[in-house]
Formats: sequence, structure tokens, C-alpha cells
Amino acid sequence: MLRAWTSPQETGASVLLRGTGGMGKSTMLRTYVADARREGEPVFLVCADPPDATREYGVVEQLLARLEQPTCERPPVTAWGTALGEVRAAFTRLGREGVDDPTATTDAYRALCGLLTRLARARGRRLVIAVDDLHWADVSSLCFLRYLLRRLDRIPAAVVASLGDAEPSVDESRAGFLFPLFLRQLTLRPVSEQEVAQLAELVVGAPVGRVFVRACHSVTGGNPYLLHAVLRSLAGVALTPDAWTAAEITRHLPDEVSRAVRARIRHAGPEALALAQGLAVLSGSPALAVLAETSGLTEATAEDASHLLEGLGLTRRLKGARVAFSCPAFEAAVHDGMLPSARNDLHARAAEVLRGRGAGWEVVVPHLLRTPGGTPWLVDALRRAALEAASRGDAEQASRCLRRALVEDLPEEVRVAVLVELGTAELDRSVPEASHTLRRAFDLARTEEQRAAAARVLSVALCALDRHDEAAELLTGVLDSRALGARRDPELELRLCYARWCAEGLSPRVLRGLAQVERAARRDATSPRPLAVLRAMLSPAPPEAAAGPAPRRSEAADGSWARVLCRAAALLTAPATARLPEDDARPADAPVSLRAALGGRSLDAALLAARAVAHLSRGRLADAEADADAALAEFTALEVGVQHGWPAVAVSVKVELGRARGRLEEAERLLVEHRLAGGLGVSALTDRLLLARGRLNLAAGRAREALADFLAVGERECAGSNGPTTRRHAGGPSSWRADAALAHLACDDARAAAALVTVEVEQASRASEAVRHGVALRARGLVFGGACGLASLRQACELLATTPARLEEARAWADLGSAERLLGDHEAAGAALRRATTLAESCGATPLADRCLAELRAAGHRPRARTFAGVAALTPAERRVAELAARGLTNRQLAEYLHVGRRTVELHLSAVYDKLGIPGRSGLPTALDEPSLGAFSAVVTGHSGGQADPAA
Repeated sequence: MLRAWTSPQETGASVLLRGTGGMGKSTMLRTYVADARREGEPVFLVCADPPDATREYGVVEQLLARLEQPTCERPPVTAWGTALGEVRAAFTRLGREGVDDPTATTDAYRALCGLLTRLARARGRRLVIAVDDLHWADVSSLCFLRYLLRRLDRIPAAVVASLGDAEPSVDESRAGFLFPLFLRQLTLRPVSEQEVAQLAELVVGAPVGRVFVRACHSVTGGNPYLLHAVLRSLAGVALTPDAWTAAEITRHLPDEVSRAVRARIRHAGPEALALAQGLAVLSGSPALAVLAETSGLTEATAEDASHLLEGLGLTRRLKGARVAFSCPAFEAAVHDGMLPSARNDLHARAAEVLRGRGAGWEVVVPHLLRTPGGTPWLVDALRRAALEAASRGDAEQASRCLRRALVEDLPEEVRVAVLVELGTAELDRSVPEASHTLRRAFDLARTEEQRAAAARVLSVALCALDRHDEAAELLTGVLDSRALGARRDPELELRLCYARWCAEGLSPRVLRGLAQVERAARRDATSPRPLAVLRAMLSPAPPEAAAGPAPRRSEAADGSWARVLCRAAALLTAPATARLPEDDARPADAPVSLRAALGGRSLDAALLAARAVAHLSRGRLADAEADADAALAEFTALEVGVQHGWPAVAVSVKVELGRARGRLEEAERLLVEHRLAGGLGVSALTDRLLLARGRLNLAAGRAREALADFLAVGERECAGSNGPTTRRHAGGPSSWRADAALAHLACDDARAAAALVTVEVEQASRASEAVRHGVALRARGLVFGGACGLASLRQACELLATTPARLEEARAWADLGSAERLLGDHEAAGAALRRATTLAESCGATPLADRCLAELRAAGHRPRARTFAGVAALTPAERRVAELAARGLTNRQLAEYLHVGRRTVELHLSAVYDKLGIPGRSGLPTALDEPSLGAFSAVVTGHSGGQADPAA
């Protein structure tokens, strides 16, 4: 482009290249000069430097020196040397004596232009005068250039110059008149992302990704000089241009670039340097007032310094009187060039300024973490910032603040308090780290209050890691060390109950501990009443209706350990009937301080696992899977292995889901992947995983392995039956005998099976547990067979139909239908199998539904759909009648429209009402729009629509 604009045919050609530092204007100018010399044009290149800005006629002296060089082909006239000497003497006199004589100045200008004209005519070619970095030229030289530019139409010369964009050395009030005289001006802009990609591939020598290209463009601001420097640095250390390199790209800024940036800032003055350093420490785009106070400048001085830096192209002004670096590379250069001690002092100053102006702690924290040690207010500020971060759920930042506080020289009592706060924050990040930190706090504690505070949170971490006995021992020691006559601590007592419950289930010792807290509540209205809460949660009705008048307790007690313990125990004791957590406020909705005291994310994950068990027991397989996956994800994030209690509960749900859906291999892979196919830890929570694994083995045909798992659960529940710590299932007695009986039956040991199932039926009947009793009756029906077995299966179906345990009910109906088919009662078998199919399909238990459909066909029935309730169960004729009736047509109108008898319409509607589970045609619009509603009502409530309602 420059060659085209300054071709020899152009008369009076002049071009000005403009751009900020590093945009490549000097490179473009020198490339043009080299091309012109190769073509034989006489070129005179002069470069203005910072010292020239204050020396009169500094650029003109460089031009005269070029004319005196031996390489300059002088005209063949004897007077050339004399004329050149006279011109130099004239300019020397003007510069040295400061002559302010317009006539003398004009004569000197005219003489120099005359020399240039004579030289061009002697060579027979025009001259090329190139001036690099015009912004550093002195004003006197600029005045000569103005004189020259105005006469280019009479002087055989071309002028090409480069100028930094609005740099401060150019006094535009005196020399700005020069710039419009250039016939053409070219402003260099930052390169685009596409150009960055092309250049990166050329320099690095390998394909580059979009993330890397965007990072290079963002860090360098599209500045070609910075971009080349960064890419050369990366190529020199052979780093792969990927996302990882992109994240650390500012670390690869070459030292020469950093030194050049800092030199330009220092040249602008100490105020500009102080402002740049303050901006590098504050980072981002702070307000000018904040930047000025941090840098120790007045706002007026900061305004001037900001203008200087903006003129250098290093910063830019934003809306709202804010200042920012032009690109992150400049910020990194300034930040890394500061002495660490000076940088940390500035961070301390920034923290004080920002907090004094009401900035949020999330903005102040980065400066607090770099504040020099020994600052008096530092520890208190870090603890407040940690508390605020925890209230936002940012456990990582809270932990960083508290770990920084621990570096300080703290009094012992303060160190213990900070360790407890750090452990509480780490509970939402890493439970193993939290347990280590809290153990340090507990060991350092000297007072009863400190030990109790540390034990409260430490016990949560220990229980999450399956170290229940250690947690119980810790809490027992704290409770026993209380002074005689000291006030009871019901929260510690409940945490002790929780630790023992995780290990023993609802053992006599756990129940006695809950009863002690209950008795204490009678004397203290603010104390929790765990037994009342447990009874309320075990009832599907609202707590007030189930347990009489609500116990008096404070608002905080609603989220207390009584509620946490009782909710988890209720969900695992009676998962099919207990109230779900979704019926109350979710744990995540509780205040953060309260959630932290209760265990934070580990509490949420435990209750998610318990709720997954409840969903599974109610046949809500999709909901169970969602909760189990969420619980496992939480425990993984908290670094709690799946071999521990609560994660094992979630895995047990996943295994049961695999069995129900026929994905046995997937469930087995899950166990192998998490190393749960072998021995498991001994705790009440892991018993549930043993049961699930045993059922999976039984479904896969490994009856011996299944029997071993079931008997292991039985041994744990029955161990120590003569002592106070009778071990039970996490919620209560499990149905391990019923499962073991089926395993014995698969091993052809009918006698052992009969003995176990008889005991299970008796115990479940005495316990008045409908679901457990129904499961036991179903097992007895399968074990005994014949008429006795058929009666047991009917009892199981009738009992389970009164509970929300839809999947267990489906299994019972399926077994009943199969037994009746084998005995030849195909009509009864069809009714049972249709109900089993509908239940299994609504739960998502596809293999069970397939088995029922196969049994139906074997019994001589012809099922037309995979379900016998809901819209999907309607035949085409029934669906047509239902849709027309939903639009308001009467039975007579339907008969006339469809050309059938009125009795046929009534029969169709009666079948529709039965399948949709609605009392009449008023429910048709809703049932047809929401097909799951009708299916749920028909299956769970057992409602029958009866005869068609009369319609005129």
C-alpha cells in the first residue's frame, strides 16, 4: 500500500502511519525503506528518540548528517560541500542561540530544501525522506517538516513518517498543524482473532485451537508486537497451544516486553508509575477515585497521570470514570515488575480503601490474602470475609481466608476458633481435610466450650467417613467431662445419638439417648423433642395430626439435629410411608450458618440418599435415580468414598434400580468399579448395600453368593442381642430373612427357606409394618407354593395395596398371577397380571412388565397395550368415544355420530372410566391431557368408575 501511495509517478507524495506502541508502524516504515533502496531510490531515514524531544533541530541534524555520509552520492558540483556546511552552520546557530528571527529561520529552511532539490536533480530520481517515531521529534524540526510538506509539489521528494497515536511528547497545540499536511494517513488497528490464528500457526508451527486463539487475542489486545513476543516465547519452550497453555499465557510474556512497558511508564513520570502500579494491584477497571487513593495520589494528579498513560496506549478510560489497562499483558508487565514487598503494601492499602468505601468482601479478599503479615486488622478482616464467603456458599474462598489467618501469630484461643471455622468451611469442600483440621482444633482446645465447639463439627466429618465409633467416643468424652451441675447440651447428645444410629441403627441405646433428650425437653421449652418429631415423620399425615399438639421449640430447632436425625431415621425405617423431605423445607433452604453447623453439603447428600431409598420403595424409579446420582455427585465432590455409609446407601439404590430395570450387568459394573464386590465395612448403613448386592446376585442366578450377603446382614442385626448395643438395620429390622429364604429356595433348600420365612412373617406381623409384612407374605407364598402359597400371595397383594410401595405390590401381583395360571384359574390370573403389568409399567420396571405380558399370553389373553390403566390403555374405539365425550357430546349424540347403539357407547365409557380412574365424564378433559394422572389414580387408589353416568 505504501509503495502504491508513494510511487515515483506521485507528485508531492506524503504518508503518515499512526498507531499505538507495538502496532507495527516502525516495521512497516522500515520495510518500505528497504524496498525503496532496492529499487535505487535515494532514501534518508532519520529516527526521533526521547532525547530529541528537547533538543532544537535534533531531527534536522540527523538529516544533515545523512547528507554528509560518504555513501550519499553527492551532485558533481564543487560548491556542494560549501553549501552543505553553510546550511549546517545556519541550523546550528538557530538551535544554539535560540534565534527567534523569522527571516533567518526561513532562509535556513529554504537553503536545506534547495540542497535536497539539487541532490534529487543530480541523481535523476526523487528523494525519499523517512522519519520514524515522529512523536519524539522536537517542535523546531516539525516546523521544518511543515515547510517541506507545503512545497513537495516543487521539490522532487516523498515524505513518509510514523507517529504514535496521541502520545504526550507531541505538543499538538504547536505542532498539530503538521499532521493535516500529509496527503495520506494510515491508522494501524489491532489484529483480529482470525489473523491471530493465522499468525499463531505460522510461529508455533502447529494447529491452534479456538480457546488458545481467543486467549492470545485477549491477553495481547491484538497488538502485533506483544502477540509475536508471546508466540515466540511459547514456541521457544515447545508448549502445546491448547486450553491449558491459554490459561497460563500471561506467564510467558518475555522479559524484554515487560522491561519495555515499564520503561515507557517511568518515562511518563513518577505519578504515572504510581498510578500504573496501583491499577495493576487493583486489577480490572477500578474507579478513578479508588485508584487515586490506593496509589497515594490526589484525584487531580491521578487524572493527569491517567491521561499520560492513555496517551502511551497502555490504559483506556471507561464509562463511570473508570480506568483499565489496554490489555492484560500490560497489567502483567507492571505487576510482575514490582518488588514483592511494595506490591504487598499496595494490596494492604487497596484492602483498606475498598472496605472503607463499602466494597463487598469478595472484592476485598484477593487483597487481604496478599496483605503483609503482622497487620493489626488482618485476622479480624479475614474471619469476617470467610463468614461472608460461607454465607454465599463459597467454601473455597472461606477456606483460603482462614488458612491465611492461621499463618499469623495468634493467641491459642483464637487459633482454636479459627481452626473450627476452617473445618466447618472445609466440610463443604473436602470432608477428609475437615476432619484433620477439626482434630487439630479439638486437640488444641483447653476449655470445655472450645472442646464442645470442635466436637460438634468434628463428629459430622467422622460420621461422613464411617468413623462412627470414633465420633461416639469423642462426644461421650466431651459430655462426661462436663462439670457437675453444668447445663445439659441436647445438641451434643443428639449428635451422639446420630453417630450411634449410623453404626447400630435404632438400637436400644440410641432409643434411650433420644428418650433422655425428650425428658429434658419437658423442663426446657427450647429443647428439641426427638421422639415426637420421629413419630410425626413416620406418619404420612402432617406432624400436628400425627403427634398431637406440636412440641414447643424455637425456630432454630426446626432445623436442629433432632429433625436431621429423625428425618434420616424415618426415611430408612419406613421408606414407603414416611414423609419425604420435599414435604418440608429443603435442607438447602436453611440459613447457611445453621446448615454449616448441621454438616452443610454432607447433610444434603445424606438426606438425598435417604430420599432416594424412599422413592425406590414407592416405585418412583426415575426420582430415585435422580436423587441417588445427586447424592453420589455430592459425596464425590466432598471426597467421601462410596465405600462409606451414606454413599453406600446411594449405591444400593443404583443397584436396585439396575435389578428393577433388567440392567444387571450395569449394576455389577458399578459394584466392581467402586470396589464394592468384596467385603464391606461393618455399619448399619452399609447393610442396605449388602441387601441390594444379594438381590442382584439372586437375580443373576448366583444364589450361593446372594445367600452369603443376606446371612451377613442377619448376623450383624442379631449380633450382641444380649447387650445394650443390639445392631440393627439403619432404619430398623430389615427383611433379610425373606430374601435369604428365597436364596435358600433357589439352592433347593426348602426346609431352611420355610424356617426363615416363617420367623420373618411372625416378626413383621408383630411389628405392624405393612410393607415388610407384605414382602414376607410374598416370600412365604413362593416358598410354600400350592394352596397355602396362593393364600399367602393373596394376603401379600391385599396388604401391599394399602401402601405406596407400588413396585413391591407389582411383584406380588405378578407372582400371584403366575401361581393362579399354573393352577388353571386363567380368569383370576388375567386380573392379577393386568394389575401387575400396569403397576410395573408405571414404575418403569420393564422386565417385570414383560414377564407379566408373557404370562398373560400364556393364560390365553391378548393384551393390546403394555398397560391397562391410563390413556395408553385405551383401545382406538374407546379413545375416540372418550375424546368426543370430553368435547361435550351426550351418549345419544355419540351413538348417532358413530352409528352404534347407545349401549355400546355406555360400555365404552364404562371401560374408559375404569382405565382412567375417574368417576365420570367430568374428569375426561383433565385425564386425557394428563395421562399419568388417571393411571396413578386407577392403580394406587384402586378406584373403579363403575357404570357410565347417565347423559341425556
